[in-house]
Amino acid sequence: IRKRIKKIVATFGGFDARDLCSFFLQNSFGISSACSVDIVLGRCEEAALKNYYQYIKSNKLQDRFKIHVFPINYHEIIANADLAITSGGLSIFEFSAYGVPSIGLPQYEHQLRTIENLRDAGISLLGSDGMSLSKEKFTASLDTIAQDFNCRQSMAMKARKSVDGGGVDRIATLLKNKFPDNFYD
Repeated sequence: IRKRIKKIVATFGGFDARDLCSFFLQNSFGISSACSVDIVLGRCEEAALKNYYQYIKSNKLQDRFKIHVFPINYHEIIANADLAITSGGLSIFEFSAYGVPSIGLPQYEHQLRTIENLRDAGISLLGSDGMSLSKEKFTASLDTIAQDFNCRQSMAMKARKSVDGGGVDRIATLLKNKFPDNFYD
């Protein structure tokens, strides 16, 4: 974790059902001019993509904000992030596995519960007011995490410890212990 945030990665799942990307762009004014932003998109309508590019251009952000649609180097992009702005699906766990602190914005109710659980574990911040998108809540979360290196460092350590890639082995061991007659070595 770097002392100062140099790279933010924003991604909102394979399909951005709530157009969280627009919300992020419209509330990204607090991001330092020394920071680059990679926006990773999945399936995206041409009109929405055009709007994102237009917003970036009209706000003179094209030297710092880059859009990637289904990038083949997705894991390389997220592994090099200092901060993630992400929905609460699989991406938030991928960022956690890389030890990248995150601000979560839920697409759906179950993602809200995921983000709240990760917040309670000290791994992520919730950037909304429940399911309601809130400029104030998001920008306050962004300010908090950007200014507090110790907070980001703690989040990164807790994330790596909690999402360590060993879950499948732990589940397999539990199942083998519970149902020993069903498993063969």
